[in-house]
Amino acid sequence: MLGTDTTHVSERLWFARELLSDGRSCEAEEVVEGLLARCTGLPKEDVVHSCGLSARLLALRGEQVRARMLAELAVRLACTGTPRPCQAYALLDQAYTLHTLGDCEEASARLRAALELAPGEVHPWLPGRSPRGPHAMFAPPGVPVSGVPFSDEEGDWDRCHLCCW
Repeated sequence: MLGTDTTHVSERLWFARELLSDGRSCEAEEVVEGLLARCTGLPKEDVVHSCGLSARLLALRGEQVRARMLAELAVRLACTGTPRPCQAYALLDQAYTLHTLGDCEEASARLRAALELAPGEVHPWLPGRSPRGPHAMFAPPGVPVSGVPFSDEEGDWDRCHLCCW
């Protein structure tokens, strides 16, 4: 925790528990969110992206429980007041995570939700379409693609449909 006295953090967390047990959930949430913001030193959007990316990396290592938990945390945190593109990227990270872990049906639902939440702002990259290199999570091997981003109008959804190949 960056520059934060751990004793103070513990006291604030216990205070949040007391507030919650008194039925004061809004106040408890403010205390916890304030602590998270202060302890991490990061804006909420950065915490969301960090959780989502960490989930994807854990999934690649096969750490299913932790990957699922972090992906879900990213989505839930994003839904507490971040802009729609941030929420959509949290869903996209969750889709990548679930796909990597073999839960293709749920991954497909998350991908569609991300694309619907922020159309035109969130782009799952097909092979050969990323400016930084191929990210081949969403297309089967051998699918010819041009150098443009994902577009549902181009019929990419069929190629991007998340299934276990």
